[in-house]
Amino acid sequence: MKAALFENGGSFGDHEWVQRIISHRRMLFNYLGSVAKMLRSTMATGMSRDDCVSKLNQLEATAIGSSHSHEEDMAIRSAYEGAIVNLERDARRDGTSIPLGERQEYVLSQFRERRVALALSRPPILRPGETLDAVE
Repeated sequence: MKAALFENGGSFGDHEWVQRIISHRRMLFNYLGSVAKMLRSTMATGMSRDDCVSKLNQLEATAIGSSHSHEEDMAIRSAYEGAIVNLERDARRDGTSIPLGERQEYVLSQFRERRVALALSRPPILRPGETLDAVE
């Protein structure tokens, strides 16, 4: 193990690796926000499930293409693929269909929970004076 972050904000290990973990958390926080914003816009326009998934795949490929690090690639994939996998689920276990709006709302709620957890993590990923709402 090269580094670890503890719940109380303490850390262990190589300073560079600790910073990489914090940086990854911040990137994930930001990409979750970007994907959530895109989902809200697709909901407003009434985009179909297939078109929404296609757009997410295109945006993910573009983001990966302009990524600057492996950590950023991981954050991008986590955010986009989390949304894509959830949106592609169009049936419940009992076989009844799940409306797209319901899936989108579910993804948005999951992303909000993840962003809140990241925002509250220690050491902090938000800059001084920055709040969860300010970066959403």
